[in-house]
Amino acid sequence: MLDFSDNLISAFSHNFKQIEQKVKESTEIRLTEYLLSQHDKSTKMEQLARLYIDDKLPDTMQFGTVREKAFTIVPKEELLKKLSNTLEANPKLKFHWESVDKFKRRTTLNLRYLIKAISFFSTNKNPSWTVGIEWIKKDLLKSKNLPLDLANIPNKLQKYLTYKNTKGKTYLNVS
Repeated sequence: MLDFSDNLISAFSHNFKQIEQKVKESTEIRLTEYLLSQHDKSTKMEQLARLYIDDKLPDTMQFGTVREKAFTIVPKEELLKKLSNTLEANPKLKFHWESVDKFKRRTTLNLRYLIKAISFFSTNKNPSWTVGIEWIKKDLLKSKNLPLDLANIPNKLQKYLTYKNTKGKTYLNVS
């Protein structure tokens, strides 16, 4: 039985490392694309800022004329869109969780059954991770609508880990 459990743990570790690597790669690709798009925005904004220090434009020029020149650099609609989509506080975290969602099906198909089958234990008395795994085995995997105490989940992760039903009650997203 011990060999069987060791093999399951090895499979669990291997599976998790593969998924973790793919999530990391996907996050880095998305972050790179995002940063490149921000560079393009930055270049256009620099051109707009140069209008304020351009010595070729007389100080007596009406602001409407300056705006027309600005809109030749970036059309008004595009400028409004760019200004409304300012830099996010932590785009890497956002892309990380979006990548986790992307691999969610593969994760649940493989890891859920391994967690059920593996007997986790520790020499430490009542370690939190084994308590968490036992909770997952006992309650979480049996019920799709498990009520949730949001105090245990950081605010920034709640939108990725929870959902609200039609009555507005919050549940952990286990699907």
